[in-house]
Amino acid sequence: MNVINRRLTLNEDAAGGTVECISGCRVELTPFEVASFVTGNSFTLSCRLRANDPGEGSDEVLFTYPTSRTFQAAVDLLGMDHVFRATVSRDLLDEDNGTDEIRAHFTLVNNATGQRRIRATVTEHLDE
Repeated sequence: MNVINRRLTLNEDAAGGTVECISGCRVELTPFEVASFVTGNSFTLSCRLRANDPGEGSDEVLFTYPTSRTFQAAVDLLGMDHVFRATVSRDLLDEDNGTDEIRAHFTLVNNATGQRRIRATVTEHLDE
């Protein structure tokens, strides 16, 4: 299983002090994983926004999208863009005293095995 075509778009409304955060991805599964739906398996996809600062342990979670998605059939998961969208306060994403570096981290979980695949977008910036 893999998370591909990862994207993060940050649309700032300076007057309103908010940022529309749009994160999206696609999912690839192996033929064995696709076949596991027949036996009742499911996969869950979730997304968080994290700071992306230099140094060990400095990439704090800034925001977790309130809904995750659980897929019970391959037709609901494969070949589709999976989009997470929320508007948050600009202050929530203000993670340091300079340019804010933010990445979307997608987590895909095979609910039968517990296997997790975490993949991130490239870094997006919000200027002070």
